[in-house]
Amino acid sequence: MPHYFAPDPLAPSNRRTITARIRGREWTFLTDTQVFSFREIDAGTLLLAERMEVGATDRVLDLGAGYGVLGLVAASLASGGSAVLVESSPRAAELCEENRRRNGIENARVQIGDGLGAVSGERFDLVVTNPPIRAGKRVYYPWFQGAPGVLAPGGRLFVVIRVKQGADSAVKELARTFADVRTVARSAGYHVIRATGTP
Repeated sequence: MPHYFAPDPLAPSNRRTITARIRGREWTFLTDTQVFSFREIDAGTLLLAERMEVGATDRVLDLGAGYGVLGLVAASLASGGSAVLVESSPRAAELCEENRRRNGIENARVQIGDGLGAVSGERFDLVVTNPPIRAGKRVYYPWFQGAPGVLAPGGRLFVVIRVKQGADSAVKELARTFADVRTVARSAGYHVIRATGTP
């Protein structure tokens, strides 16, 4: 079966609805086969959703948005700002858009594309990602390296990675690009990493 990060899913569609309480609000998400964590929201995404620091007027970028949890939650917190959800899979991007509508999020847009190239020329206060680990570092390390190019002054990057899937090496990689890199939350083997400033 093709991986969830394949741009053209071949697995038959089998949609389902899941619910979760995140940041004090009830959410409903439509998911599907061949989309990351389609049976339930994974623990890493939930941890990052609860711990990411979102300002009321922030412009937010969610890289590798999946079916939209992080980007839509961030958009709801940035009530005077906006969010862009970038996703390379047409199936997942369609789910993002449907979940945006069903949760009443008006200040977000879904962008089909491959990483930072999808938002060339735009600037953000916050970039969040639960990166596609199975796709490999060659896919998501360029996101780490390129993030300063899309961040506004004072902007920050939040990443969640499982310890056994490379959290420590991700910190070292981020430190090549950012002046301040620290782990701000730990739970169930996941680390939330915050990166700010440039060396």
